[in-house]
Amino acid sequence: MSKRKHNTLNLEEKVKILKLIESGESFANIASKYGVGKSTVGDIKKEQDKNIGERSRGTPLSGDILCEKAKFFYQKIAQKDDFKASSGWLQKFKKRFGIRQLTVSGELLSSDFSAVEPFREKLKKKKLRN
Repeated sequence: MSKRKHNTLNLEEKVKILKLIESGESFANIASKYGVGKSTVGDIKKEQDKNIGERSRGTPLSGDILCEKAKFFYQKIAQKDDFKASSGWLQKFKKRFGIRQLTVSGELLSSDFSAVEPFREKLKKKKLRN
């Protein structure tokens, strides 16, 4: 069995892979088509799930996180380490893609919902007595 040649996927190819996964294509078929291992296809899917999960839980994305991710993807795609995600780069990136800085208000992420239940029960009992 010959060793598979290293194949670096660009962002466009990764998006196409995600669409194939969503359409029900098997990891083996996708891996064969793009010349990568099945684990690479699985890693692409896991990374997407992780990012979606963070946003759906209300985890805010800071400028620092965007810059770190940009550096990470640049290193993976270009195989170089000469990219600087400066504040100027971040501002232009946000403007280009319509990303706004929003203030997260409220205590959704830190609320203890289990502490609310005893209070609700106590309130119900009080209402029933009146």
